[in-house]
Amino acid sequence: MNTNLNIRSNISIVISFMLLLVLPISAMAQGGFSTLPKDVQTTLSPFKDRWSGINSTKQKKLIKGAQRWNKLSTDQQQTAKRRYQTFRKLPKAERDGAVRRLENFSSLSPEKRKEVMGSFQNYKKLDAGEREKLQKRFLEEKKQKSSKQREGSQRSQDNSQRNQKPMNQRSQHQRPTQQRNNQRPPARR
Repeated sequence: MNTNLNIRSNISIVISFMLLLVLPISAMAQGGFSTLPKDVQTTLSPFKDRWSGINSTKQKKLIKGAQRWNKLSTDQQQTAKRRYQTFRKLPKAERDGAVRRLENFSSLSPEKRKEVMGSFQNYKKLDAGEREKLQKRFLEEKKQKSSKQREGSQRSQDNSQRNQKPMNQRSQHQRPTQQRNNQRPPARR
C-alpha cells in the first residue's frame, strides 16, 4: 500500500516536471475531475481535491501529460523517474541551464529538432574513444570562442575608457581640435 502511494507520488512529480518544461497545450480541460478518463484520473489522483482550483491552462497541460505518461511502458516510466530524481539533485545553476537548453530545443523548428536529434543519435553510435575526441574538440572550440569574446569585450572597454579621458589628462599634442585650429602661428621677426 505504501509503495503504491509512493509510486503515485513519484508519478505526479514527474508529470508536473514534464508539463512545466515541454508539453504543449493541446488537450482541453474537460470540466470536473470526475469527467476525465479513468486512466487520466488515476494518474492525476494527487490533484483530485484541488482540481477545480487549478486554472484551465494548467489542467490542459496536466491532462496531456497524464495521457503521455500513460502511453509509456513501465521501463520508460522508471527511466523518466530516475532521470527526474537525478535532475532534482543537480545544483540550481545546472538545473536552470538544463531548463534553458530544453526551452531552446523546444523553440526550434520541427526540421531543426529532427536534425539535432539525428546528430545526437549519430553521436551515441560512436565508440567511447571517438566520443571523447569529439568532446575535447568541442570544449577546445568553446574555450577559444569564449576567449575571443572576452578579448573583444576587453578591447571595446579599453576604447571606451580611452575616449572618456578628461581634458586635463590629455597630453599636449592632443589638444581639442577647436583650440588647435583657432591659434595663430607665432609672428616671424
